Amino acid sequence: MAPLLNEGETVPVSHIYKITTRVLQEFFRQKEAPVFDDELLLAHDNVKGILKKLASDKGTGIVGDEKDLKRRKRVFG
Repeated sequence: MAPLLNEGETVPVSHIYKITTRVLQEFFRQKEAPVFDDELLLAHDNVKGILKKLASDKGTGIVGDEKDLKRRKRVFG
């Protein structure tokens, strides 16, 4: 998988991640155990769509350099 950014290139985070922390938090509601909201999942094109919006991959997860990981931590906590 190619890196998200080339060396020295800067791109606004909104062009990389197409989902907000608030929307991700909506997927999980704390009761006795985390519960998936099926309607919300469908609204974001299921797991495939969420992974795409997070610039991630089902098989490999997050593939990024240290800069990418720091950016993700800053954006998503």
